[in-house]
Amino acid sequence: MKTVLVLIISLTLTNSLYATNAEMQAERLLESLSMEMAFKGVIAEKLDFALANKPEMQRMRPIFEEYFEKYMSFQSLKPELIAMYTQAFTADELKIIADFYGTKAGQKSRELIPELIQKSSELAAQRIEENREELVDRIVDEKIRESERDESGNY
Repeated sequence: MKTVLVLIISLTLTNSLYATNAEMQAERLLESLSMEMAFKGVIAEKLDFALANKPEMQRMRPIFEEYFEKYMSFQSLKPELIAMYTQAFTADELKIIADFYGTKAGQKSRELIPELIQKSSELAAQRIEENREELVDRIVDEKIRESERDESGNY
């Protein structure tokens, strides 16, 4: 009985240490991604956009800033963000990712990947637009075939 109790306690301590390690690695990753600065930038950008066409609301900006700091800041969301990352990745995976983002290549990728994703989306949209007529032609052809099948009674 004593051996079973020691085993249960050991497993419990190991699991809580593992969770703590995963949480530490998740926090390290969030720091290496400069998430606090990113959140501040997003909040400021959204607020600027929302108030740009409403000059009468500019005087309320401090209220909005306080509100967003309270509910949308990195610090206010940090526990939930850490939980999200620890659910998605193991402690070892989080360490590897954080280590990568701590390198020059990782920092460069963090800076350039959003821009590359945007350019990729633009490229895909351009390609779709350039070849839109092909899609329209195929849809028209298929509708003609369906109509012909309906008229001939073949389903």
